[in-house]
Amino acid sequence: MCVLGFGLGIGCTSKNSRTSQRPSGLERTAPGERDPTVESQVKKYAIGTTTIGNGAISLLPLGGVYDEGALVIATIQPAAGYRFDHWSYENESASEFSEDGLSLAITVHSDLFIAANLIQQFNLTSSVSGLGSLTADPIGGLYDYGSVVTLTATPVSGNVFDSWSGDLSGSTSPITVTMDSAKNIAANFLPLLNYSIEVLGGVGGTVSVVGQDGTSKLVSGSDIIVLKQGVDLSLAANAAAGYQFSHWEFWDAQGNPVLNGTANVWPDPIATLVGDQSRRAVAHFSAIVVPPQTYMLTTNVVGQGTVVPGSSTYNAGQTVNLSAIAALGWVFDHWSGGATGSSTVTSVAMNANKSVTATFVLVYSLTATVSTGQGTIQMSPPGGRYVTGTAVSLTPVPAEGYVFSGWTGDLSGDANPGEITVNGNKAVQARFTLATPGGVNDAAIRLLLE
Repeated sequence: MCVLGFGLGIGCTSKNSRTSQRPSGLERTAPGERDPTVESQVKKYAIGTTTIGNGAISLLPLGGVYDEGALVIATIQPAAGYRFDHWSYENESASEFSEDGLSLAITVHSDLFIAANLIQQFNLTSSVSGLGSLTADPIGGLYDYGSVVTLTATPVSGNVFDSWSGDLSGSTSPITVTMDSAKNIAANFLPLLNYSIEVLGGVGGTVSVVGQDGTSKLVSGSDIIVLKQGVDLSLAANAAAGYQFSHWEFWDAQGNPVLNGTANVWPDPIATLVGDQSRRAVAHFSAIVVPPQTYMLTTNVVGQGTVVPGSSTYNAGQTVNLSAIAALGWVFDHWSGGATGSSTVTSVAMNANKSVTATFVLVYSLTATVSTGQGTIQMSPPGGRYVTGTAVSLTPVPAEGYVFSGWTGDLSGDANPGEITVNGNKAVQARFTLATPGGVNDAAIRLLLE
């Protein structure tokens, strides 16, 4: 750099040297000493130069010390990677200046110091991988040190911006870059893949979708998931209540079955779609067939007879009709356990395991006939067949002109009515005799004789 030297000249040092130089032709005199030649000399002045940044200043005419009024042209030659920005002066008001690009015309009227200010520049080299474009704002390619450049990556339709590479990283767009060095930056684009996720028929369950890029979605019917190429997609089939997962089917964008290049049926509810092409994935669910609840109906018999149908298993809620069929010599009496009543047919609702008992009892015959005479016998209760232990009342009814004269067989005496307990097969005969004139019959005569 250059500095003024006591008003008599300028001492200069280059950017790479600190050694001061005094312009030739100017000599100092001792204080108080008068130079007898000063008044006759033309005034001379020194011009000092320096650069801020890398470059070189040349002065024409050469020298560095010039007569007053001389016209001096200073020219700056920027070094490679620099550009000239502006001139600056010291003691500017004492001289005349005229700038013209890289040149500065100086009309010398005093010692002065000039500086050329240069700014370093850097190249920004950009490139694109994939289908898309990269723009810079401001447009250039060569930028001043410290410049801030905005880069914008714009994908072609059907593609997506993926990342920056080179001297820039990340995936933010637009993004700013500070030019403090040469930069080589690439914008990387990838095709978009369409993943069609479908639950067959829209029923039976859902599909949980998770992408490597953080995509997360729950598909309950059908949906399109759009991801960039290279991003895998994880699928999880979730069966709804009453359903179970059956299998996946996978298809490529052309409708061809695909799964790892071999088959399109995949039995595992967890699957991965590799991000190398578009896919269609179909989740199949099937209804769970639940066997109906069944209950056991057990039939029992007391006595002799049968129950139709017999013991068996029935579905819950089913109604079973039971019939009691008595064996010969027996009669159905009643139901017990899971059924009640005395009808030979009953209904049982199968809402639990049940046991039903049909009770049968023995029946005996009671035969009442007339052994002698004419008449009839009335039985109460009527019928002629009775459950064991039944008491039957027998009333003899003589025909006209006859009188009841007594019982024979399994009943004796002449009680009217007579009673007999049926505890086996019984036969009873009634004797009737002709009534005598005057109304006295054989029974009356026997009574009198006794």
